[in-house]
Amino acid sequence: MELIGHRLSAEELRAVLDDPKTVSLLLFGGLDDEDAEMPDPELDLHKAWHALFYLLAGTAGRSDDPAAAAVLGGEDIGDEGGYGPARLLSVETVRLVATALDM
Repeated sequence: MELIGHRLSAEELRAVLDDPKTVSLLLFGGLDDEDAEMPDPELDLHKAWHALFYLLAGTAGRSDDPAAAAVLGGEDIGDEGGYGPARLLSVETVRLVATALDM
């Protein structure tokens, strides 16, 4: 499993909420076209996500720590992408994560 992050603009967020299938286009581009390139991720932790989660949460398992939501937070959205569906963090969750990381 890998963690790839993408910050959504207000327009992208509306599109994703209106049609969750839009997530695949934002993350992977139009892969039906052989010449299409995948968009560059804004954050690509590859497989280091689990180590980062452990550092933030103090555990390898589930955590209610707001800082841990930076890695495994949010709600499933869109189609299964091979490693599970994308996860969408709400504006409120992002604020909680930011506050927790600032401490």
